[in-house]
Amino acid sequence: MKKYQIKEVKEIYNHAGSKAVEDAYNFAKEAGYETLYIRQRTKDTGIITLIRNQLGFWFDWVKVLFTVKKGSIVLIQNPFKRKHLGRFTILKQLKKIKKCNIISLVHDIEELRVSYYRDYSTTEFEFMMGNSDYFIIHNGKMKNYLMEERGFAEGSLVELGIFDYGFDGDLNDKNTPEADVVIAGNLESQKCPYIYKMSGLDNRFSLYLYGPNYEENNQDEYIKYCGSFPSEEVPKVLSGKYGLIWDGDSIHKCTGDTGRYLQYNNPHKTSLYLVSGIPIIIWEKAALANFVKENNLGITINNLEEIKEKIYAISDEEYSGMLSNVKDMSKKLQSGYHLKRALAECEKRIGA
Repeated sequence: MKKYQIKEVKEIYNHAGSKAVEDAYNFAKEAGYETLYIRQRTKDTGIITLIRNQLGFWFDWVKVLFTVKKGSIVLIQNPFKRKHLGRFTILKQLKKIKKCNIISLVHDIEELRVSYYRDYSTTEFEFMMGNSDYFIIHNGKMKNYLMEERGFAEGSLVELGIFDYGFDGDLNDKNTPEADVVIAGNLESQKCPYIYKMSGLDNRFSLYLYGPNYEENNQDEYIKYCGSFPSEEVPKVLSGKYGLIWDGDSIHKCTGDTGRYLQYNNPHKTSLYLVSGIPIIIWEKAALANFVKENNLGITINNLEEIKEKIYAISDEEYSGMLSNVKDMSKKLQSGYHLKRALAECEKRIGA
């Protein structure tokens, strides 16, 4: 049985927005999925550019239809970020005419984070739900949501566990961590408002920030901005004893759309920290909190005021145990272990 994957070619930015997608393509390729490309012809703007790109999308999707063998497995990654002329039509024909089994690797469910939700998101989600056979989703909490609230069949859902993270660099030359805690990612105040309130904590700890769009609006002796780096380079430069997984507009609990979303999704920065050799601090109600606890990869907290007391209560022996577990998990993440396992489970259910 032939295996294919559809790759949407687009620009890569200095944050993890496209890193998870790109890594999934690479790991799927290692698992035997032949790549078929949907290309954006130009990044210019204007009506001529729009027409040119859409005609190019149509051409590539038609090529997909003629290339894919009957009865194959086709892997796609959802949601698509752009509208493609012909995409819905061709994917329907792959199922109806070519009798293909379609696997959707689900990166985000926009209805769970309202501020990102658009009418386009509804169309994307409903098409994915109706046209895919199997769905690789983040974790058990996302699985329960999709079954209970959206009517997905349990047998169609396969849990990923955690996102893998491609990295082939050398971490041996990294300096001894100076900061108690690091935060990496898009640091824009609208996206991560809690960061700009951390100077109000009563129990302060040293904090290093890495990523684009940081708004340095005040001097703080506990907080240091370390710059923005490409996702392939970040593991080499991250320096801290723990990496923080938190979101929302409060330092006391994860609130708002992004805070609520932590209860369902696997933040990609978790994988970044682990690959960088850094244990995790994560909100105790986050979907990944159990994964962190079960694998002894860090600690959980209820609010940011707890951080200093908790990390200083960890003995050197306990911390060394965490570092050892993080190192082992890092190897798995770099090999694509979790995605390859999920794909193998889908193939098993298909009967490939």
